[in-house]
This record gives sequence, C-alpha cells and structure tokens, in this order.
Amino acid sequence: MHFTSKLTGLLMIIAASAMSVQALAAVPRDAEVRQEELSVTLFDKPSISGESITFTGIEEGVSFHPRDDWLDRARSLIVSDGYTCAFFNSSDSRGDGIYLSGTNANLPTELDKAIESFTCFNF
Repeated sequence: MHFTSKLTGLLMIIAASAMSVQALAAVPRDAEVRQEELSVTLFDKPSISGESITFTGIEEGVSFHPRDDWLDRARSLIVSDGYTCAFFNSSDSRGDGIYLSGTNANLPTELDKAIESFTCFNF
C-alpha cells in the first residue's frame, strides 16, 4: 500500500508537470505572433519615390478608399508585412482586383495611376 500511494503521488506530479509544460509552451507561441499594424503606403512615382502617403486604421476585409487627392495617382506602393491587398481601379472594390503584398516598386499597368479602392487581408 505504501508503494501504491507513492506511485499514485508520482503519477500525479508527472501529470501536473506535463499540463504545466503544455500551458507554458502555448503562451509564448501566441505572444510571439504579433501582427504588424495594417498599413498601405502609396507613392506618386515608380521605385518607391516621390511624394507618399501612408494609410493606417484600415480594417481587414473592408473596402478602403484613398483620399481624393490620391485617387488615380499611385505609381508604386508598400503593403505592411503579413498582409495582402486586392487593389481595384473602381471605387467600390468590385471586379477583378490585383493582389499585391510587400514592396511594389512598379505597379501593373492596370493599376498604374488607376487605384481607386483596395481591400486587405492577413494571409
């Protein structure tokens, strides 16, 4: 009986330790995954040059419209890390968007000086 109680106690300690290790392992993994704030920077010249404007406060999955003075003006752009945006040459983010992420020194012909709206996603 003395052996059984020691064995039971040992098994309980092992089980508790395993549960603690699992819980601790999950916390840092979640904490390390910090998403950069969603932002899009437009430039009025190719090669990420010229005047620029950065849009923040963009909601994921919601159509965003640049200010009027930046409609049909962008020639290059940067999408913040971890995001991909569908860019449209229409104001309602409908139709065939062109998906871009990261740094785009030269926009595709369909978007060059033609961006009127975009929708971004975390991919």
